[in-house]
Amino acid sequence: MFQPTGGHHLFDSDGMIHAIKLGPKNKASYCCRFTRTSRLQQELSLGRPCFPKPIGELHGHLGLALLDLFYARGLAGLLDTANGIGSANASLVYFNGRLLAMSEDDLPYIIRIKSDGDLVTDGRYDYDGQITNYPLIAHPKVDPDTGELLSLSYDVVNKPYLKFFRFEPNGRKSREVSISLHQPTMIHDFAITKDHVIIPDHQVVFKLSEMVRGKSPVFFDPHKVSRYGILPKSAENESSIQWFHVPDCFCFHIWNAWEEDDINGERIIVVIGSCMTPPDAIFNESENNPLRSELTEIRLNTTTGASTCRVIGSGMNLVLALLIKKQLGRKTRYVYLAIVEPWPKCSGMAKVDLETVATKLTT
Repeated sequence: MFQPTGGHHLFDSDGMIHAIKLGPKNKASYCCRFTRTSRLQQELSLGRPCFPKPIGELHGHLGLALLDLFYARGLAGLLDTANGIGSANASLVYFNGRLLAMSEDDLPYIIRIKSDGDLVTDGRYDYDGQITNYPLIAHPKVDPDTGELLSLSYDVVNKPYLKFFRFEPNGRKSREVSISLHQPTMIHDFAITKDHVIIPDHQVVFKLSEMVRGKSPVFFDPHKVSRYGILPKSAENESSIQWFHVPDCFCFHIWNAWEEDDINGERIIVVIGSCMTPPDAIFNESENNPLRSELTEIRLNTTTGASTCRVIGSGMNLVLALLIKKQLGRKTRYVYLAIVEPWPKCSGMAKVDLETVATKLTT
C-alpha cells in the first residue's frame, strides 16, 4: 500500500487477493482488494508505513533500532501490536466454511466474498479461541478424505520451536504435538500423505544474535544437515517421529507426497517439491548469488532409513504449484507450476508429467 522507506523484500508486501467471478451469458467480473490486516489498517490511519519489514529491514544494528522503536511505540500505545502484525500475503485456504488468508507471522484473516464478487476482510481467525499465541505457517493442508486441517507453527525465540496442530472439519482442535528442534528453523511449507505428516528441518534458521553482529537473523547454517521427519497423523507426542537426513536439500515449497512400496516391498515416502539453491538465495539474492528453484523428488525409505534426492525438472525455475485438491497426499501424475524466469517474475506455466518427467510448456 505504501512505498517502503527502507530495505524491501517481496515477502514483506501487503497481502492482496484477486478474484474472478464467472457469471451467466459468458460474463466475468474481476476484483482485487488488499487484505485489511490490523497492520495495514493502522498504517492507513497514520498515512505511512510504521511496521518494520521483517526480511528487508531487520538486519544488523539498524534492524535492532527499528525493533526497539516499534516496541516502544507499542508500549506507549501509539501502535497496537497485540492484535497481529502479519500481512496475510502468502496463500489462501478454504476450511470450515471460511476462506482464510495466510502468512506465517500471524493468525489467518477471514475473507468474505460478497454476492457481487467484492472481497471483505472480516478480521483474524483464532480458531474460536483455540489458537492465540501461535502464528500458523503459510501453507496448511486440508485432508481430502477427512476434511481436517493440518498445520504447523514455529517459534523463533522460545522452545518448543515447532508444534503440529490438527483440527476437525468443524474447527475443533483435536491434536497439538510439540516437536523438538535444536534451533528455530524457517518452515514455510510441509506435506501430508494418507497417514503421515512430512516435516522439513532445513539449514535456513533464525538466530537473532546475528543482528548484533550486523547481519540478518535469517541465515544459512553450513554446519547443519537438512532432514525430513515423518510423523503419524494420529501421534499424540513426538516419540514416533522418524527423521531422515537429506543433505543440501532446501524445499521452500513442497507440492505433494505419498506412500508407496518399491520393488523390494519396502515402504517409501515420495516427496515432490521445489528445491532452492543456494538455500539462502531467496533472502540474499544477487547477480553473484542467483537463485535456482528446480523440481525435485525426495524418496524416504521408512524400512531402511535411507534417503535419495534428485532433480526431475528441466533446469528452469519452477515454483508455486497447483494440483487437484483430492489428490493431496496421494500419488500424483501431473503437477502445474509457474515458470519464474527471471526470478521473481512469472513468464509462463509448466505442466510436468511425473511419470515420464516430460515437461509441456505454455508461455
